[in-house]
Amino acid sequence: MNSPILDLEQRELALDPTQSFIVQSPAGSGKTSLLVQRYLMLLATVKAPEEILAITFTRKAAYEMRDRIVSALKKASKNARTQDQHEATTQKLALAALKQNQVKAWNITQNPQRLRIQTIDAFCGHLVRRALVIVSCAHLVLSAAVFAPGTVCGYTWPDPIIRGAGKGDIPHLRRLRNVIHCSDGSTSTQRH
Repeated sequence: MNSPILDLEQRELALDPTQSFIVQSPAGSGKTSLLVQRYLMLLATVKAPEEILAITFTRKAAYEMRDRIVSALKKASKNARTQDQHEATTQKLALAALKQNQVKAWNITQNPQRLRIQTIDAFCGHLVRRALVIVSCAHLVLSAAVFAPGTVCGYTWPDPIIRGAGKGDIPHLRRLRNVIHCSDGSTSTQRH
């Protein structure tokens, strides 16, 4: 026989994807289960699973959370009945996530790496690597524009643009400043 969940009202509030919550409770009280439910709730509402980011302190916790999410999805796909109130909520949320998974053709259970569940260190590393790509691209564009005449990012740069510096000829520098760096590392320019 299952005992009633004493903090059921607070748990249901924490599933609201429009609100942010801090969950504090002792070990073994169901924090990870609640986070799994919240993640499943979000999966049912996003365009792509990569839009959700869950951050943990340890790789072990990240692996456990990913495993629990995938397990909940697989279990829900079998449509097994449960008497447990908490498991019933997880199953309902997993079924909604599976519906979105099918509509969007994500194939999450076959591609669990699409679930962005990572440590704080891994997330910070991702940000640094992304920033380095942008800085590297900016350096390459600047070097090519300053030292080598020719076409860079679809714009023909003069021979070299520094030639006009100091004479009030700043439009070339403005064009260089307007180079946009895309998240995939490619570049393009806006012409003004």
